[in-house]
Amino acid sequence: MPDEDPHTDGLSEKETEDADSVIDPEWWKHIFDSIYLLTDARSVCDERLTRAEADLMENFLQVGRHEPILDLCGGQGRHSLEMARRGYKHITTLDYSAYLLGLGKQSNDSRVRFVRADARSLPFDRNSYRAVAIMACSFGYFPEDYENTAVLREAYRVLTPGGILLIDIPDGEKALKQMAENTWHEAKQDVFVLRKRKPRSGGIAVCELVVSREKGLIRESNYFEKLYSASQIRSLVSAAGFRAVKVYQGLKRICKERDLGFMSSRMIVTARKYKRPAK
Repeated sequence: MPDEDPHTDGLSEKETEDADSVIDPEWWKHIFDSIYLLTDARSVCDERLTRAEADLMENFLQVGRHEPILDLCGGQGRHSLEMARRGYKHITTLDYSAYLLGLGKQSNDSRVRFVRADARSLPFDRNSYRAVAIMACSFGYFPEDYENTAVLREAYRVLTPGGILLIDIPDGEKALKQMAENTWHEAKQDVFVLRKRKPRSGGIAVCELVVSREKGLIRESNYFEKLYSASQIRSLVSAAGFRAVKVYQGLKRICKERDLGFMSSRMIVTARKYKRPAK
């Protein structure tokens, strides 16, 4: 970002410090609110992008429209609601954000159930879902692998034998190579989002400043996203019990018109719950 950028005028030294501040390991409990929908509107509020990602879900999941699907860490249910519009009858969106879930419930779509819970401890019975999808870079919020593995073990537990897991995550190696340390974009008139990124412990630490030219600093957030290479995510998914783990790289950009940050270089991971032979 150039020094003369008018959108950064008036920020204090503290407000422009890098992403070296201490990150609350439970940052994900607080950040997904109305401001998040503003800062990330170009992705999470883009209907065309949601439809493209739902195409991806259909292509990789290959499940029947009456089979139960779990949209894990699904926010306001943008993928679930799109799948419901395509005729899928039994979809559950699970997320921790009460705010995002409340927005999803306003759809009043009986085909989609909204549930609030921690993804490391799912409130569902074993063998409840034919498919579990973790879309749009919603995996890897925990700094320690054992916590991210706990999410995968829970996904394994609630899948039916032979059920499929789908994970849509950044391609870690590409993301690190292409990472811009300092970026900004206009979220809406008068509101700008500045992000300072720094590699840390197998992932990226981010300091995000949401700034209004009129009101000044609206919010400062520090968060972390774990990044995985293809071999690392394959090992992690296998360690959770899954078989037939496949990693797809080099996919065409879902959105060609603009840069979506880490969401522009993605990997798709699929895996199956072991199907025991009939006795």
